[in-house]
Amino acid sequence: MDINREIHVNLFLFQFSVPPHVVVSPASTSQDLSNKGLFPYFSRTIPPDNMQAIAMHDNILAMGWSNAVVLYADNDYARPFLLNLQAAALGAIKANKKAVTFTSVYAFPDNDVNTIRDNLKAIMQQRI
Repeated sequence: MDINREIHVNLFLFQFSVPPHVVVSPASTSQDLSNKGLFPYFSRTIPPDNMQAIAMHDNILAMGWSNAVVLYADNDYARPFLLNLQAAALGAIKANKKAVTFTSVYAFPDNDVNTIRDNLKAIMQQRI
Protein backbone atom coordinates (compact mmCIF):
# COMPACT_ATOMS: atom_id res chain seq x y z
CA MET A 1 0.00 0.00 0.00
CA ASP A 2 1.17 3.56 -0.73
CA ILE A 3 2.58 5.15 2.45
CA ASN A 4 0.77 8.46 1.94
CA ARG A 5 -2.48 6.59 1.39
CA GLU A 6 -1.94 4.58 4.60
CA ILE A 7 -1.47 7.74 6.61
CA HIS A 8 -4.39 9.61 5.01
CA VAL A 9 -6.78 6.71 5.48
CA ASN A 10 -5.85 6.41 9.13
CA LEU A 11 -6.09 10.17 9.70
CA PHE A 12 -9.54 10.16 8.07
CA LEU A 13 -10.74 7.25 10.19
CA PHE A 14 -9.39 8.88 13.36
CA GLN A 15 -10.95 12.29 12.67
CA PHE A 16 -14.39 11.13 11.54
CA SER A 17 -15.01 7.99 13.57
CA VAL A 18 -17.58 8.47 16.31
CA PRO A 19 -16.99 6.51 18.44
CA PRO A 20 -13.36 5.87 17.45
CA HIS A 21 -12.68 2.65 15.60
CA VAL A 22 -9.60 0.54 16.02
CA VAL A 23 -7.75 0.06 12.74
CA VAL A 24 -5.64 -3.08 12.42
CA SER A 25 -3.47 -3.32 9.32
CA PRO A 26 -1.62 -6.39 8.05
CA ALA A 27 0.44 -4.34 5.59
CA SER A 28 1.00 -0.78 6.84
CA THR A 29 4.68 -0.54 7.78
CA SER A 30 5.23 3.22 7.82
CA GLN A 31 6.98 4.33 10.99
CA ASP A 32 4.78 7.46 11.00
CA LEU A 33 1.81 5.29 11.95
CA SER A 34 3.56 4.43 15.24
CA ASN A 35 2.84 7.97 16.48
CA LYS A 36 0.11 7.29 19.07
CA GLY A 37 -0.61 11.03 19.33
CA LEU A 38 -1.80 11.06 15.72
CA PHE A 39 -2.98 7.45 15.44
CA PRO A 40 -4.16 6.32 18.90
CA TYR A 41 -6.39 3.57 17.54
CA PHE A 42 -3.99 2.16 14.93
CA SER A 43 -2.40 -1.25 15.29
CA ARG A 44 -0.53 -3.50 12.90
CA THR A 45 0.30 -7.17 12.52
CA ILE A 46 3.65 -6.51 10.81
CA PRO A 47 6.65 -4.67 12.28
CA PRO A 48 7.31 -1.09 11.18
CA ASP A 49 10.01 -0.35 8.60
CA ASN A 50 12.70 0.59 11.11
CA MET A 51 12.39 -2.78 12.88
CA GLN A 52 12.40 -4.64 9.55
CA ALA A 53 15.56 -2.76 8.54
CA ILE A 54 17.33 -3.73 11.78
CA ALA A 55 16.37 -7.36 11.18
CA MET A 56 17.61 -7.19 7.58
CA HIS A 57 20.92 -5.64 8.70
CA ASP A 58 21.38 -8.35 11.36
CA ASN A 59 20.45 -11.06 8.85
CA ILE A 60 23.11 -9.82 6.39
CA LEU A 61 25.70 -10.09 9.17
CA ALA A 62 24.41 -13.52 10.23
CA MET A 63 25.05 -14.74 6.68
CA GLY A 64 28.71 -13.78 7.16
CA TRP A 65 28.67 -10.75 4.88
CA SER A 66 30.22 -7.47 5.96
CA ASN A 67 29.72 -5.57 2.67
CA ALA A 68 26.55 -5.25 0.66
CA VAL A 69 25.23 -3.50 -2.43
CA VAL A 70 21.73 -2.06 -2.13
CA LEU A 71 19.38 -2.19 -5.13
CA TYR A 72 16.00 -0.60 -4.56
CA ALA A 73 12.94 0.67 -6.40
CA ASP A 74 12.64 4.46 -6.28
CA ASN A 75 9.27 4.64 -4.52
CA ASP A 76 7.62 5.84 -1.31
CA TYR A 77 8.28 2.54 0.46
CA ALA A 78 11.88 1.83 -0.56
CA ARG A 79 13.38 5.31 -0.10
CA PRO A 80 12.53 5.50 3.64
CA PHE A 81 13.43 1.82 4.04
CA LEU A 82 16.92 2.53 2.67
CA LEU A 83 17.32 5.31 5.25
CA ASN A 84 16.21 2.89 7.99
CA LEU A 85 18.69 0.28 6.75
CA GLN A 86 21.52 2.82 6.81
CA ALA A 87 20.38 3.94 10.29
CA ALA A 88 20.52 0.30 11.46
CA ALA A 89 24.16 0.10 10.36
CA LEU A 90 24.95 3.43 12.03
CA GLY A 91 23.22 2.26 15.22
CA ALA A 92 25.41 -0.85 15.25
CA ILE A 93 28.54 1.28 14.82
CA LYS A 94 27.51 3.60 17.66
CA ALA A 95 26.93 0.54 19.88
CA ASN A 96 30.43 -0.73 19.01
CA LYS A 97 28.96 -3.73 17.20
CA LYS A 98 29.80 -5.17 13.82
CA ALA A 99 28.01 -3.32 11.02
CA VAL A 100 27.39 -3.84 7.32
CA THR A 101 29.16 -1.46 4.94
CA PHE A 102 26.97 -0.54 1.99
CA THR A 103 29.53 -0.24 -0.78
CA SER A 104 27.10 0.94 -3.46
CA VAL A 105 23.48 2.04 -3.58
CA TYR A 106 21.44 1.93 -6.80
CA ALA A 107 17.92 3.29 -7.24
CA PHE A 108 15.77 2.08 -10.11
CA PRO A 109 12.55 3.52 -11.48
CA ASP A 110 9.60 1.80 -9.89
CA ASN A 111 7.82 -0.75 -12.13
CA ASP A 112 10.03 -0.18 -15.19
CA VAL A 113 11.20 -3.75 -15.78
CA ASN A 114 13.23 -2.99 -18.91
CA THR A 115 15.21 -0.18 -17.28
CA ILE A 116 15.80 -2.30 -14.17
CA ARG A 117 17.07 -5.20 -16.30
CA ASP A 118 19.37 -2.94 -18.34
CA ASN A 119 20.77 -1.29 -15.21
CA LEU A 120 21.38 -4.64 -13.52
CA LYS A 121 23.27 -5.88 -16.59
CA ALA A 122 25.43 -2.74 -16.54
CA ILE A 123 26.16 -3.18 -12.83
CA MET A 124 27.11 -6.83 -13.29
CA GLN A 125 29.46 -5.96 -16.16
CA GLN A 126 31.23 -3.43 -13.93
CA ARG A 127 31.93 -6.18 -11.37
CA ILE A 128 33.68 -8.50 -13.85
